Amino acid sequence: MANDNVTKLQDIIIQMQSMWTQFKCKGEDQGHFNQFLFGWEQEVDDVHLKYLPLMVMNIPSSSASTIQIEKEIVKTSTSFVCQIYDYKPSRTNALTYWDNMEDCFYYWLELFLLAMGSKVQMGSGSLKITRTKQASNDQLYQIECRFNLDYFRYCIQLD
Repeated sequence: MANDNVTKLQDIIIQMQSMWTQFKCKGEDQGHFNQFLFGWEQEVDDVHLKYLPLMVMNIPSSSASTIQIEKEIVKTSTSFVCQIYDYKPSRTNALTYWDNMEDCFYYWLELFLLAMGSKVQMGSGSLKITRTKQASNDQLYQIECRFNLDYFRYCIQLD
């Protein structure tokens, strides 16, 4: 296997950020692009003052195994969790708004996977989306998305 098929987590996160921040979930009337932060949800200070929609991509967990036929290839499966925050417009019902947030997530995921090409693919397991609202008197809505990606992390060069 050639080393150009090897993918590092840093490259994945950089591409995730690039794809999220290059478009506007709310359309052209939005004055700014989406904002992306890498870390833990609880580390985000004052979500209300960030550019929304905001994606917080958590530190992922990974597992790796060698492929039986070719022991020098290490296939990595990484579990990602992200939260997307945004304000619900006053004229939109909650279900419609959550649908719009999910559409935005799926559009981003499609852009990301196309940009990564054959280096990254959706992993086994399901894509799970949880819808929440920050507080009873708050207009801030959130979806949490859990998904797995598979990629080749390392190629041991055995002669």
